[in-house]
Amino acid sequence: MPMRWIAQACLAGCLVAGSGCFDAKPIHPKYSAAAVAAEAMNEYDTNKDGKLDAKELERCPALKNALAELDKDGDKAISRQELEDCLEDFLKSKIAVMGVMCKVTRGGEPLVDAEVTFIPEKFHGGSINPGSGKTNGQGITELRCQDQPVSGLSPGFYRVEVSLKDAGGTETIPAQYNTQTKLGYFVHPELRKYILIKID
Repeated sequence: MPMRWIAQACLAGCLVAGSGCFDAKPIHPKYSAAAVAAEAMNEYDTNKDGKLDAKELERCPALKNALAELDKDGDKAISRQELEDCLEDFLKSKIAVMGVMCKVTRGGEPLVDAEVTFIPEKFHGGSINPGSGKTNGQGITELRCQDQPVSGLSPGFYRVEVSLKDAGGTETIPAQYNTQTKLGYFVHPELRKYILIKID
């Protein structure tokens, strides 16, 4: 396991303690890294060569965004073993949930009162759960997983939906950002301060 992830795990524990949730016990995801990696390949490896190339990654934005982190051999693709190793590192890190902040802008300006939802990729098999949050006046939200006693998401690969409905219930955000989303993110211990989501 990368030493930097061990440090992040310790930091995550301190942050949870500092939140005042001293009795909260986050639920640690349980899954087989090999099985999850196999499901991802079954879903996206259309040419069955054992790796996900640039064309195949277009169908999974979360994995596409993870390419730089996962591509250890520099072939500009994600192999089954590289994905499995990443998932094993998640399990070894002992991080149940980690803080995830999002900032949403539209036309360069903060998008206020938007609902942001992170939905785990299907290949996770229900081992991690969705999380959501509503943006504040600065367009920022802290995501919370529905089954956890503290804020945050489990490390993993997520599709992302952004919704903002008017008073009549009509969606004001284009479908490519929600019902037909093309957004996806890799939640991992080295995330920056916040994930920036730009709406055209």
